[in-house]
Amino acid sequence: MDLLALADFNAVALHSGFGPAARETGRPKATLSRRVAELEQQLGGRLVERGSHRLHLTEDGRALYERTRGPLVDIDEAGEAIASRGPRRADGCG
Repeated sequence: MDLLALADFNAVALHSGFGPAARETGRPKATLSRRVAELEQQLGGRLVERGSHRLHLTEDGRALYERTRGPLVDIDEAGEAIASRGPRRADGCG
């Protein structure tokens, strides 16, 4: 599974739409939409119902979001923790 597509799907789910997710993440709306469509194709099912005013998750979309949001947050936090420690030498010294 493409983790970037999964992260984009989670952003769309969290913010209840492509527009709000685009504003929050700084990623183009078209990119988010394409990534979610690619993920749907890869998984073989619809994850979101695109309405005129609001996006709704399908049952599969809700299940995927619930099972993946925690691990994705953990991954982001781990990366931030490492980055906040500053540069390290490649040989592990200093």
